[in-house]
Amino acid sequence: MVSVLAALAANILVAASKFVGYALSGSAAMLNESIHSIVDCGNQILLLVGNRQAGKELRRSIPSGRHGRSISTAWSWQWHCSLPAAHWASWKRRRNSSIRDTA
Repeated sequence: MVSVLAALAANILVAASKFVGYALSGSAAMLNESIHSIVDCGNQILLLVGNRQAGKELRRSIPSGRHGRSISTAWSWQWHCSLPAAHWASWKRRRNSSIRDTA
């Protein structure tokens, strides 16, 4: 847990320095890297939340335990992220086949 907190603090400093680099240079790559560092911070916050949830005792009154809702949320998140990717891949495949048909 200490390592996650240390990595979070380091990533906050890295993100801030990358934003400063973006502000000074106007480079799109620096903006991309600073956003990536912020996303890394979000991942570490999720690690801290998950670690906290894992330490709690399960409740016998809930059949799936305390973590049933978070597991359901995780599967829902995965579904909502994969659906647009599958739609894009399908669209690209149809688009490429229609380009070949007209050529």
